Amino acid sequence: MMIQRKQTIFLILVAVSSIFLFAADAALFHGQVQIAGSEVHDFNISVGKTVFLTNPVKAFASNNIVYALIVNVILSVLAIFSFRKLALQLRLTAYNFLFMALAMFYIFYALYRLSDNTDMVLQSYTAGWALSIPFLMIIFNFLALRGIRKDIELLASADRLR
Repeated sequence: MMIQRKQTIFLILVAVSSIFLFAADAALFHGQVQIAGSEVHDFNISVGKTVFLTNPVKAFASNNIVYALIVNVILSVLAIFSFRKLALQLRLTAYNFLFMALAMFYIFYALYRLSDNTDMVLQSYTAGWALSIPFLMIIFNFLALRGIRKDIELLASADRLR
């Protein structure tokens, strides 16, 4: 692991941001729901980490958010340790964009589904500051990708000089 390279720092920040988003609350929903004519249940839903429910309602896309964030961490760590193979590191970092976009899609889709659900009566909705973390992850990943491209260009120019 070459810690002195800028892209390594940015890839570490992407991995740490993914882990932090997994543990943070991107948004909180609180309300009541009536399931199939039975009694009314209170619920608390946290989007952005493993969904905590106080009723039998299941939130859509929560597992997909977790899976996309886990793949982000794995791809970032693999890219960090593949510093000798710059083409592979570039591809891993580019694929990381795809899973970041998937995680953002699932987070915003879950927010949309929960806020638009007619079965639930939302009493409060709080967007957390952790909702900005996916955007930071994209910026860090872009900076890492740019650093890897500069390394590839530097090696290509050094090869031309030989």
